[in-house]
Amino acid sequence: GNAFGTGWRIFLPAGVATGKLRIEMENLLAELDLAFSPWRADSVISRFNTGTARDMAVLPEIAEVTRAALAIADASEGRFDPTVGPLVARWGFGPIQDGKAGGWQRLAAGDRHVARIDPASTLDLCGIAKGHALDRMTALLLDAGHDHFLADLGGELAARGRHPSGRIWQVGIEDPRQEADGLAGALCLDGMAVAT
Repeated sequence: GNAFGTGWRIFLPAGVATGKLRIEMENLLAELDLAFSPWRADSVISRFNTGTARDMAVLPEIAEVTRAALAIADASEGRFDPTVGPLVARWGFGPIQDGKAGGWQRLAAGDRHVARIDPASTLDLCGIAKGHALDRMTALLLDAGHDHFLADLGGELAARGRHPSGRIWQVGIEDPRQEADGLAGALCLDGMAVAT
């Protein structure tokens, strides 16, 4: 299916009934897209960014992801910056036209709200929201009783159990050099996730 401006796939053992699971996955991803997408004018994040309120009530999940993004920004001394949206838009890659980049210290999140000290601050959770969605996809699969799967959300991958052949799930990493043709290497995902 499609979500977060990209595609998603789940690889399961042959013969597994997927009709109900597909509907649950589509509903989950639609819910998360409505929360976190800066590309949707009706998303919670877009309403925060374009609104004038300095403090906005949000679902606990949105506050939790925002707190995680701010903690990563703090731990990385701003190298990961959830206010980078306006800068990304200037490069032609994002929709957050207005606001200031580099102001993550002017944002905060409680249990059920997000806030900004500077009204020009905007929030861009694209650097963490897709990984959060992949975690939720993984939890849904595990809760549904699936022990062996590979979930792919636009190149972010999570694996559990074994490939149908019995081996550990493997992910090829393309060689990014222009003159190269093929893989730079492969990763074994034994109960792990990776953004490729």
